[in-house]
Amino acid sequence: MCKCDCGNETIVVGGRLNYGTTKSCGCLKREITSIVRKKHNTYDLSGEYGIVYTSKGEEFWFDKEDYDKVKDYYWRKDEKHIEKQKMFFIEQIKIANELHLPIIVHDREAHKDTIDILKKYPPLYGCVIHCFSGSLEMMKECVKLGFYIGLDGPVTYKNAIVPKEVAKAVPLERLLLETDAPYLPPVPFRGQKNYPEYIKYIIKEIATLRNVTENEIEETTFSNGKVFFGV
Repeated sequence: MCKCDCGNETIVVGGRLNYGTTKSCGCLKREITSIVRKKHNTYDLSGEYGIVYTSKGEEFWFDKEDYDKVKDYYWRKDEKHIEKQKMFFIEQIKIANELHLPIIVHDREAHKDTIDILKKYPPLYGCVIHCFSGSLEMMKECVKLGFYIGLDGPVTYKNAIVPKEVAKAVPLERLLLETDAPYLPPVPFRGQKNYPEYIKYIIKEIATLRNVTENEIEETTFSNGKVFFGV
């Protein structure tokens, strides 16, 4: 419950901040760790997101001051902030394990810390490194840990040497495909808004890189997704 008189129960879920729209009732301006430990179906307390829905279906947004506290490594590299990011990440893994849920990790310029934490606090019900941007060696380490590798638009870019190497080397049974729409559109739509339907361009590129049919990539990654999400 919130600590003020609004009586709202809060859940943090995915959604980009709109700095021009601040609807905070004031009770949301507190340490995010007070939200983390509540038992709900899903959370997203990553540094990129800050939309909050209450149990009454109302919508609030963290303002810029709140958002600055949880930006990812790309934006903030001071040690105090990094330690807070690590703490948030660990708490999310613990919650996922308690709720028997898989986790989706977006590692942005935090490869070593991400792997170190995942080893120390292993996700028990599945893990995908979404929008994978690590090295070939990191991919192999993730696969050894039983994780999936998520690839998207950048694998189609001409100079994306490492993503292409990863696409060729990752075991097919550990590959998931995604678009990250509306961001990271594949060629030939680079620089434009991305859409889920563009997944076919990612499938085509990876099939070419692996010298297999598009149908094999599509069917296998679809099956992998069903296993990962338990559907």
